[in-house]
Amino acid sequence: MRTTFKTLLATACITLAATGIAVAEQGSHGEKSGYCTKGHHGKRHHVGGPEFGQPRYLHGIALSSEQEDKIFALNYAEAPKVRDLMKQRHALHLELRQVSQAAQFDESKAKAIADKLATLEKDSALNRARTESKVLAVLTPEQREQALKNKEQFSKHRGEHRPAGFRGHPKQRPDVKS
Repeated sequence: MRTTFKTLLATACITLAATGIAVAEQGSHGEKSGYCTKGHHGKRHHVGGPEFGQPRYLHGIALSSEQEDKIFALNYAEAPKVRDLMKQRHALHLELRQVSQAAQFDESKAKAIADKLATLEKDSALNRARTESKVLAVLTPEQREQALKNKEQFSKHRGEHRPAGFRGHPKQRPDVKS
């Protein structure tokens, strides 16, 4: 009986300790609050933008209800295209992986798939640029200026947290010559 009681008491203590650790790791901001949990800084990462259907660079810009509706409609209309491009990209990457893992590598087939991927990426980039242009056209000149500043700050912030020499990082590694 004493052994059973000690075992139950030890189990209860371990459970309480584990729960306390889990709560402490989650922090006071909640699990999905957007605060960085990596430990390298205390900045907040915005999860999904300020409002549904709005790009991140519009955060902090006071939009009228009419502007919000127009921007939402623009992004909502693009969703099927984006989804279709994503599915095509996934299928092509899968196909390219299968070609690269085949017993006999088929160079011409791999090139054809890579060309399709390049065309898809070009179409995707063009679609993003077109949508961004439409979104910026909805803004007033002051709002547009602030949105472009936000984009620039986001690009700088994103580059700061990549290792030097990483694709898109503004600083090159000193030991690597381009």
